[in-house]
Amino acid sequence: MLLVTHVEHARTFPVTVEAAYAVVAPVPLEEVLGRRHLAIPGVARVEQSGPWVQEVGQRRTLHFTDGGRTTEVLTVLDAPHRFGYELADVAGPMKLLVAAVDGLWVFVPDGSGTRITWSWEIRPTLPGRLVMPAFTRMWHGMAARCFDRLGERMSGSS
Repeated sequence: MLLVTHVEHARTFPVTVEAAYAVVAPVPLEEVLGRRHLAIPGVARVEQSGPWVQEVGQRRTLHFTDGGRTTEVLTVLDAPHRFGYELADVAGPMKLLVAAVDGLWVFVPDGSGTRITWSWEIRPTLPGRLVMPAFTRMWHGMAARCFDRLGERMSGSS
């Protein structure tokens, strides 16, 4: 049995739930997660057919800057409140640390804006368990940078 590690990052943006969702759900991952953050590779390119976050079961392939890749499958869709996915079939250097990930984006009203929470339930490999404390710190840094970029994109949609 693999232990699961939970990480999450949240921030409130001065836009409606609908506006926040409209920016985050279809955002090109290469734009918000394209750069490596310490040991976590960036997203170099995404292979998908059609717009993302349209129906549960959609699949796309993420190619990372370190040559690795993973399959992303949409598992939850409740627009504009949340969407979730699984990252599986991890290949490349991250395969040594991560068996799979369940990700979730949640959008809730917060005062005059929207609180966005991005979380991962990481299923680490046996060796990955040893480095999860360091990995989760790196993930938080990556998530903060992603939210900065999302904020830049939302500033034009308020």
